[in-house]
Formats: sequence, C-alpha cells, structure tokens
Amino acid sequence: MVITLTALFCIFAFMSTSSYFDTRGDQLSKITFLLTTVFLISLAGFRPAGVDRDYLQYVNLMLNEDRPQMEPTFKFISYWLKSIFSDPVLPFFLIYAIIGVTLKVIAIRKISNFFLLSIVVYFSYSFILHDTTQIRAGAAIGFALLSITPLYERKFLQFLSLIIIATLFHYSSFVILVLWFLNPKKFNQLSYLLLLIISYFAVSYAKFFVIFMFTYFPEDFQSRAASYDGDFDSTLNIFNTWQLIRCVLCVVFITYANKLLLYNNYAFLLIKIYVVGTAIYVLLSSNPAFAGRISDLFFAFDILTLPMLVNLFQYKPAGKIVIIGIASTYLFLNLYYLKIIS
Repeated sequence: MVITLTALFCIFAFMSTSSYFDTRGDQLSKITFLLTTVFLISLAGFRPAGVDRDYLQYVNLMLNEDRPQMEPTFKFISYWLKSIFSDPVLPFFLIYAIIGVTLKVIAIRKISNFFLLSIVVYFSYSFILHDTTQIRAGAAIGFALLSITPLYERKFLQFLSLIIIATLFHYSSFVILVLWFLNPKKFNQLSYLLLLIISYFAVSYAKFFVIFMFTYFPEDFQSRAASYDGDFDSTLNIFNTWQLIRCVLCVVFITYANKLLLYNNYAFLLIKIYVVGTAIYVLLSSNPAFAGRISDLFFAFDILTLPMLVNLFQYKPAGKIVIIGIASTYLFLNLYYLKIIS
C-alpha cells in the first residue's frame, strides 16, 4: 500500500508541476496533455487486482451470468468480451478506462481554459474515485461532462441523448436531467447564496422527501435504492473539511461569477452546478450512501469549475498554486481518509 500511495503522489507531483508551467496553445503542453491521457488510461486499465476496493467485486459480477441489477452496458460489455476472450478481465477494465478517461479529457479540451490544471483536479478526485474504483460511474460521468456543451447551447435532444447513454452506464445518472432547468446565460447571485444557506436549515426535512422520491425511480434503480433505507439511521457530517472547503468556494464563485464569465462562457452554468451539488450533499445527508452516489455526479464537474479560479488572480501562477493546493487536499482525503486505494 505504501508503494502504491507513494507512486500516486509522485504522479500527482509531476502533473502539478506540468500544470504550473502550462500555457494554452503551447506545443509542449499539448504533447504533455496527450501523453498524460494515455498514461491515465493505462494506469486505470492495467491496474493490478486488489489495488482498489471494487476490483474483485467487478470481476465476480462480470463472470457471473446472473446480474439482474446491473446496467445494460455492463451486461453487454461483459457478454461481448466473454465471447471473444478466454480471459476477459483485462479487456473489461481497459474498455471502461478508455471510455471514462477519454470522454473526460475531451470535455476538458472543449471547456477548460487550463487543460493540465483540470487534469490535476481530475486525478485528485474523479480519476481515483471513479475511473479506478467505481468504473461504471466513471464512464457515465464522461458522458455527463460532454453534455455541458449542448446544455449551454440549449440543444435538448443532444443533451438528452448523452444523459440517456450515461444512465445506461450508471442508473443514478438520470438525475443530471435536472440541469436542463438551469439558465446558462443568467445568474442571480442572491438566489444561489440562499440555496446554499437554506440547504443547511432544511436538511432535517429533506429525509422524508428522499424516501418519497424513491418510489419514482426506474424499477432497476429502485431495487438498489431500497437497500439504502437502513442508512437513514445515520447521517453524513455536513461540516467536514471537504464540505466546508466547498462552501467557502461556493461563496467565492457566487461573488465573482460575473468576472469569471469574462474568461469562460460556461462560467455561470458551471458555478450553478457547483452550488447545486454542494447543496444536494447537505440535503441528502440523512442517507450517506444515496448522498454519495448523487453528489459524486455533481462533484465530478469540479474538473471544469475549479481551474476557473485562476482567473481571479492578477498573478496567474499564484492562482495555480491555490488550485493545486485544493487538489492536494482532495487527494489526501481520498487516499488517507476515505482509503479508496488499498
């Protein structure tokens, strides 16, 4: 475990250094970006058995013919690979790595003004949690991130198509449909500040709403969601370090939303998603398992949102150091507190 964690921190250090010297359009940065993408796919696809906590469970599910609750894409990929390979385990994880990493990288290239810095944020959270652990969610989140562009351009059919595909990889992705109701061109700062504040006051009432909503989920998702009922006896700590950092950043984003829009056309939309995700984590905190599943989908958009903060600094390298510092905190919490990698 020590060797694995040391290697991950060394990789993170290299990426952080590269992002610090990154200049958009610089040929060396583009090459570094491409090589990093290939490296991340290899790291997730060829990881040894048992490194993450879900590896052996996925192997058992893939080889087991009885998978009533698994998504259609999981069943199809498993069946297809078993019909081709005598040992389909490696190709299985490699395919999910290619889908998850590649789609996120495409989204970064299209939306982020700081390519390599977004990769640093991605590696510190979503890559560790999803592409090397919860691989179905990792693939789904890739499609969800791609939906930002049609969402911004108000192309409903394209947006809906991407979310449907995401849902076929992970049923929880259907909640991303609520983003369609966010106006990407206007931003009421007071409304989103109140949303954050009210979420903390309304948390005790949200539990009953969540239980009620369970009955409206898709049938396959209902059977899995039903297993979360026992979690209503416990709650998440909505004042933990991670959440408090997010709350502070929400205030910063809300305050400087108009300034950030000058640098990135997607700023209003990404900030709204950031605040909504933070509020959802609080409102669903009465059920830790459910809160984690849903909020993780929204937190994945941090890949595109956090690097925008660099534009608030007159001296851009100082802003990059701040983002790297935030990403370092996320990486530390994932590896040492949540112990995602064993």
